[in-house]
Amino acid sequence: EAVVQDKTARLYVYDLKLKPRDLAGIKISASAVKPKSKTEIRLPLQSKGGFLVCDFAAAAKGLHRFTLRVAIDDPKTKHVGSVDFTVEP
Repeated sequence: EAVVQDKTARLYVYDLKLKPRDLAGIKISASAVKPKSKTEIRLPLQSKGGFLVCDFAAAAKGLHRFTLRVAIDDPKTKHVGSVDFTVEP
């Protein structure tokens, strides 16, 4: 789940039963994808306990819409995937 407020996004990770997941051992990366050029800009993630925070102020400068792409690699369950969120800051 992505919760966007101002120029930051909070990312929450849940299991299949919609229970919050422990983030230990899970590799998560985030990037902003510009709509026309499809240029991908990596965003730094900071762990804040049960969720992750990314600041996209520099990546979204001058844009009124972009795609927030979150890639997840969980070696414990052998799940690799990505989720795209359309963000209008």
